[in-house]
Amino acid sequence: MNEQEVKEHLPEITALSTELNADAMVGWTDEKRKDFVSKFTERARTSRYIAVQTAHYIMDKAQHKQFISQKHVKPFEGFGQKLLELQDRTTAQNGWQNYLNTIGSRPISELNTIAEEKADEILSNLPPLKKAVEILSPEISKAIEDRDKLLEKGKLLFEQAEELSGQLDMADVDQNMTVAEFRMFVKERNRKRRDILSKLDDVTKDAQALDTKINKFLYSGLPGLSQAVVDIITELLEKSTAFGALNRRVEEKVMFGDSSAAVTLLQSFEKDELKVSQGIKSQFDQALEQLKLAGQKKAKQAKQLKGK
Repeated sequence: MNEQEVKEHLPEITALSTELNADAMVGWTDEKRKDFVSKFTERARTSRYIAVQTAHYIMDKAQHKQFISQKHVKPFEGFGQKLLELQDRTTAQNGWQNYLNTIGSRPISELNTIAEEKADEILSNLPPLKKAVEILSPEISKAIEDRDKLLEKGKLLFEQAEELSGQLDMADVDQNMTVAEFRMFVKERNRKRRDILSKLDDVTKDAQALDTKINKFLYSGLPGLSQAVVDIITELLEKSTAFGALNRRVEEKVMFGDSSAAVTLLQSFEKDELKVSQGIKSQFDQALEQLKLAGQKKAKQAKQLKGK
């Protein structure tokens, strides 16, 4: 990534970085410079990890919500390696790298919580899938509604089948039953369970058929909205790359440059950077407008075909 791209993705951080050229770092010993660079690198890696993990969560959650498909996910392979490269590590005597459960001395679990909260905040600006699809295809929107109802029905049937499974607790059986009556009770219990499982099988097949139909429709994505999600994932990954480039420049300037304002750079990481942009909601709103236009165009084409 070149310097212009870094400025585009991190204008506020880059502005602080340029201050390293403005003020003299008079009196800083080599040891102090090294300590600063070490601390700055930790903060930078933390922000890079949050950016990548936020993108990862957005990708997984958006795919689960069916706003993007495997088609959109495929270009973003390799999240695991990106995240692993940012982990703290120690070098053993045999030369092996031992990875720690920290990034910049902070627990990974803590950073994952921050990243997931940011991902949820971003995705909360998306409209419900059914509403978005209804604009393009009322038929598919109805299929989504029917599938969701079937899934709920299937869940209830599964719970009922579970209640009739396993060993029979004799304490729950009428103690005055004859042996013949008990056998009939067990037989009836097994029959009910088979009937429920048969219904569950039918519900599952119907839900899968609808799911296939929905997935086929959504594979290419929703005009505007799917691309908006992809753009946000891309932007977060580019921010992480930009932090890496910035980190290298800061190290060079601190170790070999003159600036007493260097320490102000650390303040930019105090709130974990990556504040959710106010423009994200606007981005999704614009995408929804594109979706509406696409729906109107499709409806117009359908009307023209009927008129022929």
